Amino acid sequence: MKIILIFIFSIGFVNAKQFLVDENKHISQTDSLSKDSINNDGIFKQLELLAKKGDALSQYSIAKMYQKGIQTSIDNQRAFYWFNEAAKQNILKAQIEVAKALETGRGVAKNLEKAIDLYRKIARQGNAWAQYKLAKFYLKGKGVNKNISQAIFWFKESAKKGNVDAQYSLGLRFLKGNGVDKDYKKAVYWFEKAAKQGHINAQYSLSLRYALGQGVEKNLDKKMFWLKKAAQQGNKESQYSYALFLLEKGKLAEAKKLLKQSAKKGFLLAQKKLHSLLKKGEPKIIKIEEKVKNEIERKLLQKAKNGDIEAQNNLGVLYSKNGLIKQNKEKAVFWIEKSANAGFVEALNNIAVIYIVGELTKTDFKKAYKYAQESASKGNKKGKLLLKFLQEREKGLKDYKK
Repeated sequence: MKIILIFIFSIGFVNAKQFLVDENKHISQTDSLSKDSINNDGIFKQLELLAKKGDALSQYSIAKMYQKGIQTSIDNQRAFYWFNEAAKQNILKAQIEVAKALETGRGVAKNLEKAIDLYRKIARQGNAWAQYKLAKFYLKGKGVNKNISQAIFWFKESAKKGNVDAQYSLGLRFLKGNGVDKDYKKAVYWFEKAAKQGHINAQYSLSLRYALGQGVEKNLDKKMFWLKKAAQQGNKESQYSYALFLLEKGKLAEAKKLLKQSAKKGFLLAQKKLHSLLKKGEPKIIKIEEKVKNEIERKLLQKAKNGDIEAQNNLGVLYSKNGLIKQNKEKAVFWIEKSANAGFVEALNNIAVIYIVGELTKTDFKKAYKYAQESASKGNKKGKLLLKFLQEREKGLKDYKK
């Protein structure tokens, strides 16, 4: 269906309410423009002429056409110019585009301070999206002094207007007691608001509340209802959890599909479950295709190279044995030790064991002692046991030499 643009040449013939309706319709149609949606080759020139004469809606439309490259080449600087002109005439969506450009440096020099000032102005006009953006700036202390109270205030304002991300964020604050008193009932209230709008993380969080009885009575049916919703939308944790439920019910084909999807997203528990099923001699039930294996390795490797210390350890563990990916002893030691040197406790324990056992590399009790001691110093129980073992071994050797 072709888009038909509505242009307001004069507002003298319509009342304020009618003008507002027409403006919103015009903006909505302009936002949905694409290169294939206009069959009038001269519309760009007509709009540009109107824009130069000061018509605010035409200024917004021409900016969008420059932004998307419709009947002209993409020109972010020209797009910013016309968005800014429309913004001066109080076109709200144009003001939002100007704020985005200032935040990202698209078509104009990046200026976070000005962007936040504009987001604040738009937020005070009641725009839910700008209110959510402002809340995030205050929450992270990005471009402004960190202020949890202000973040909560703007999350609430945005959530009340139906912004799904603000509703979920507010639910998290009440769940964890971050900036507000911990309140499971209020957390459930906002999670449910967001979940009903299709927010997958809210759906998963809501399923957990029904499972744990936090803020609501335990309810297995509601837990599974929201877990299934989140799994169907691609939440990897939900896919794994719902797959376990399906396995219990004997629905192996459905469980296999969800486990593969979760594993492909790099969810370690799903990967381990697939591997354990293979080890139990059930290759016909769960079979990991090569492309899934490669995807798991690729994603973990990408995270590891980007400095994710948990991913470094997990990648090393996967390389340490033939399973999801082919064993590579050198890579196993390299990644686990890299994670350990960054202070990841699980990796400290793993590398200590590796140097004790001497299967993946040469035995080195000095290195094992070093890593076990660091783990123990962090209060880790396994690290303390490893350190105790090494200390007793050293004492035993000394006694033997006597």
